[in-house]
Amino acid sequence: MLGGRKIFLVIIPLISLLEDWKYQLKSSGTRYNVFQHGMYIFSDFLIIFATIDLAIKLDLIKCIENAYVCKSFGRVVIDEVYDVLISYKVWDCM
Repeated sequence: MLGGRKIFLVIIPLISLLEDWKYQLKSSGTRYNVFQHGMYIFSDFLIIFATIDLAIKLDLIKCIENAYVCKSFGRVVIDEVYDVLISYKVWDCM
């Protein structure tokens, strides 16, 4: 269960990992959305993916704030966290 209708944000450092996630979720029939630049509110999907380059943008921060105010924000998951930690923009990402 995904936290009682709460949004899970999954931050992914590589497009190939995003494609893997999408394939697995599509195979299981699980609905998801991929965050895009210019979004200011999360869709009604419970799993939202964001690549690391978009994770540091104000658009994503605004989406998180809006979901938090609506009490619909659950957790942030960072896939392949070691890639984030060795990133040259590690402090911007955190």
